[in-house]
Amino acid sequence: MDIRINRISLRNFKGIKALDVELGDATAIHGRNATGKTTIFDGFLWCLFGKDSMNKSDFEIKPLDRQGNPAHNLEHSVEVFLLVDGAPVALKKVYSEKYTRKRGAAQAEFTGHSTDYWYNGVPCKEKEYAERVRGIVDEKVFRLLTDPRYFNEVMHWQERRNILMEICGDVSVQDVIASDSGLAGLEAVLNGHGIEDAKKIIASQKAKINDELKKVPVRIDEARLSMTEVASWVKEIPGRLEELGKQRADIESEIADLRNGGAVSAKRIELQEIEAEIREKRNAHENKKAERIRVLEKEQDGLADARRVVDARVKDLEVTIANRKRELASCEEQIEYLRKEWIAIDAQESTDPTTCPTCKQPLLETMIKEARENFNKAKAEKLSVIEARGKERNAKINELREAIEKAEEELKLRRSDQVSVSQQIEALKKRIDELRAQQPDLSELEAKKASIEAEIDNISQAEQGIINEVRARMEKVIAEIRELEAELQKAEVNKRAEARIADLEIQEKDLAAKFEELEGQLFLCENFIRRKVDLLNDQINSRFKLVKFQLFRDQINGGLEEVCETSLNGVPYNSINNAGRIQAGMDIIRTLQAHYGVTGPIWIDNRESIVDLPEMDCQVISLVVTERDKTLRIESEGETKTMKKAGGM
Repeated sequence: MDIRINRISLRNFKGIKALDVELGDATAIHGRNATGKTTIFDGFLWCLFGKDSMNKSDFEIKPLDRQGNPAHNLEHSVEVFLLVDGAPVALKKVYSEKYTRKRGAAQAEFTGHSTDYWYNGVPCKEKEYAERVRGIVDEKVFRLLTDPRYFNEVMHWQERRNILMEICGDVSVQDVIASDSGLAGLEAVLNGHGIEDAKKIIASQKAKINDELKKVPVRIDEARLSMTEVASWVKEIPGRLEELGKQRADIESEIADLRNGGAVSAKRIELQEIEAEIREKRNAHENKKAERIRVLEKEQDGLADARRVVDARVKDLEVTIANRKRELASCEEQIEYLRKEWIAIDAQESTDPTTCPTCKQPLLETMIKEARENFNKAKAEKLSVIEARGKERNAKINELREAIEKAEEELKLRRSDQVSVSQQIEALKKRIDELRAQQPDLSELEAKKASIEAEIDNISQAEQGIINEVRARMEKVIAEIRELEAELQKAEVNKRAEARIADLEIQEKDLAAKFEELEGQLFLCENFIRRKVDLLNDQINSRFKLVKFQLFRDQINGGLEEVCETSLNGVPYNSINNAGRIQAGMDIIRTLQAHYGVTGPIWIDNRESIVDLPEMDCQVISLVVTERDKTLRIESEGETKTMKKAGGM
């Protein structure tokens, strides 16, 4: 679709009072600053979309006086004559003030604004007008195709990026892998997941392993802290212990020889036999006592279970009795009420009239008698009903009293059971405590043992001096043995700690290897992304002649950040001058025209700063600042026109 502007008419629009501009395929509008060049562009966009060239919809349309106040009682209109694929289309929009005269008021008051619309000369509503304009071209697409700055300066970078991806398409995983032999193992890493999900899985595994790796040095330090300093001659300890063991055995043999030299030896054997007998009797007593205690404790547990059953039954009976008593009290109250009701009805007497209430004539005796009989019959029936209800309540009372009496008797028995079971439990506890306190009667054996020990002491006194000397040598040997064994024990602790450290170091290496493997997988994913980035950049940038796009930026952590930055000849868009920005924008428009299949009029502001423009297959309208042109001058395809207008811009 080819869209061109044939003519634009502005009336009371911003700084322009009246202006008609005819535009050709290549038109230049010259004039000083504030002569209305940009106002023409604003009017064109406002007529189509209700916005100005800065993409604002709340700009001031009315002309302003020198004090900056808007003019009133004027119609502000823009009419645009287009050629859409050669077919004429006329669009007109009129913005005006509304004045309403209230009842009784001398003058009409300002009450707001209204906007009227025409399409090809036919009035229409705002919605219909917008739909017809949209039927020609979408607003965003039209702005992209007509304003060289719109893509880079108005649109959000994500929108720009989406448009580029829409134009050039994405690159499949298989295409990326096929483009680089170094990515051959990536499919196994992905395992059916997308690249981002695979990265998340790898990152999660890395974090878990990293946590484990952080714990290993702490555990190694703990193992090292458990180690103590060991003598340098620790390896000689086993040999020294063997030597000391022989010395100890020799000394023990020497002591034994001293002790076994006569009666002492026999007495010692006798003493050992007595001590063995004492131990046997004590063990037998304790075993028998323990068995008896187990039997009593089992019986105690059974009584405790029985006590819980009785307690539960007592609680149930107490609740039942309380409920029955409340019910009994209610029945007794009902009996008392029925008794009072019966007495009141029984006391009632017949008050039958003896004269007719209508004619005042005496009633016949038969009629009086019949009325009295009816009264007595009704009274008897009421009393009968009360008696029946009373009998029913009395039966219920007797039933409740019997139930209460029965429950109270059982409660009394159960409470007696509680006391009995508690007494039995207490008695068992007392018996168990008594059993635990019992000790075997070993007085005879203990006395015999003491007698033998006294005999041994008496016999040994003569030998004790020699034995003491030998024992002193023994104590020195034992002290050295203990010292060496303690040192050996420290060495053993250190040995276990070293083994633990070795295991932890192996674990650390395994974790590090796994971490490194995951790093490799992540590196493979990053390489995939970078390769995809390269392919995307090549694919996208191949569509443009002048500009290049950067869709990703390297981050400090080695990752990639999505961006959409334009550059011209290697210079970022934000750093290039106005001419470069216009050239970049027109290069982008050229590609967008091919993508959308639409060409529209391109408006170029500040055209005087641009020497060369890219060749475009569409209408180009240049807004040129020239100091000598105090009024607008139009050059259209070799034809020059000077436009006169009221007001300035």
